[in-house]
Amino acid sequence: MATWSQNKFQTTIEILLGYNIYVTLGMNTNGMTRETYDFVQEYINTGFVEAGAHSRTHPSYGAWSNYDSEITGNKNDI
Repeated sequence: MATWSQNKFQTTIEILLGYNIYVTLGMNTNGMTRETYDFVQEYINTGFVEAGAHSRTHPSYGAWSNYDSEITGNKNDI
């Protein structure tokens, strides 16, 4: 599983924004801090980035025991 890297995210988004490319960010919300939400919101406010529900914890395929919590809960978190 990939881990969150604010620097990599920022670099990637800045490159894509330079080309006016729209991005949907699949957010894993488990463990996200208020600061992370605020950071992502700044990019959402550009109009080129949207938040998309993904899963809360990004479990391995087939290891999900509670789909509702992972998917619907993630959407509600966002």
